Amino acid sequence: MRNVPILFALSSFFFSWTGCKPEPSSPSEIRIHQEFSSVHVAPHRLEIYLPEGYSSSRRKHFPVVYMHDGQYLFYGDSLNWSNAWGIDSIMDTLVSAKMILPAILVGIGSTERRLLEYMPKKGADQFPDSTKEIFPAYTIRRPNRINTSVTS
Repeated sequence: MRNVPILFALSSFFFSWTGCKPEPSSPSEIRIHQEFSSVHVAPHRLEIYLPEGYSSSRRKHFPVVYMHDGQYLFYGDSLNWSNAWGIDSIMDTLVSAKMILPAILVGIGSTERRLLEYMPKKGADQFPDSTKEIFPAYTIRRPNRINTSVTS
């Protein structure tokens, strides 16, 4: 019985914390493509992280990282803010601390065909080629193996 107040306090903290929508103030930008599709892939939602100063940058080349389960990556305009991993905040912090170079992150939203699209190694092959179609609209990048990565 002595532990009841402690359990009550911990559960109150936990439930109040998980119910709060984070209010991040990110210097970066997240652009949304609701129904991206191409000849290579069925329609997917893309959330694209652009680092701070991207629009005005003199830097002409940014590495690009493609990340599956894109609906969970960012706090910004995420569909699932309560489950967001906060990759945008992590990137902002690491870039600001000069621990990593700025990069573009492409969050690829999952569909009901998630496993079929990713197996055996389709995800690594199809999305970088498919999304090249949208990048000329707002970026210059280095489309080579050293500067392009796929992760999940």
